[in-house]
Amino acid sequence: MLGCEKHGKYVPYRDPDLVEGTRSQKIGCPFRLKGRPRKNGIDRDWRLKVMEGIHNHEPARSLLGHNFVGRLKPGEKEQVEKMTRSWVPPRKMLLTLKENNPSNLTTISQIYGVCKRLRKSLRGGLTEMQHLLKKLDGDKYVHFERHEPGSEVIRDVFWAHPNAIKLFNTFPYVVIMDCTYKTNKYAIPLLEIVGLTSTDKTYSIAFCYIVNEGTDDYVWALECMKSLLADQAMLPKVIVTDRDLALLSAAKQSLPNTTHLLCL
Repeated sequence: MLGCEKHGKYVPYRDPDLVEGTRSQKIGCPFRLKGRPRKNGIDRDWRLKVMEGIHNHEPARSLLGHNFVGRLKPGEKEQVEKMTRSWVPPRKMLLTLKENNPSNLTTISQIYGVCKRLRKSLRGGLTEMQHLLKKLDGDKYVHFERHEPGSEVIRDVFWAHPNAIKLFNTFPYVVIMDCTYKTNKYAIPLLEIVGLTSTDKTYSIAFCYIVNEGTDDYVWALECMKSLLADQAMLPKVIVTDRDLALLSAAKQSLPNTTHLLCL
């Protein structure tokens, strides 16, 4: 059976009610062909029957965006996998492919798909959280986790690079903290803690995924940050935040002697 790529209807991958932000080319196009091999003496040929010869959409003006013609060739797929391991951004991967082959019709979504499948194959049978913890341990990160009460489910993760910890112990005086919203596929806040050197250069101290933006969550993150200091007497003197009331309350509890500056 051969059909139009717009045949059928979109089926949500997980939650049938979660259709916001999804797109599909499938619009129920009825066009179908049925092929059947038949023996005709020595040679074998095919008999093709048109089951439905009408499309319910206009013909495409360009092949760009069609999955079949945009498929990566084996050499191109190998090149993308090498660039993925080298942390090349997908947009630069696509630019490289089109520079090497001007007739290439691959789209950025197909590049993302190849990268996603590669990362999934590298994880093997591990879940994303198990793979994250394995990478943190393998690269000697200092990390802390907090579990849901009475279960093994991790709800908060805090991690810091060894070189960042060395910088933090050298320049612990000014700390900038802020949470990003809806910038990751998990749609949970990511707290970034940044330090400042004596030459006015910033550096990342640590990162923390927190499920909720409550005072208790921020207190836990700040206590993890304080544990990175070898000398607990060398606590930050100045912290800079936006007007996050939960973060301000947590800072008063964990860093009561620190001057607070509000970023407008």
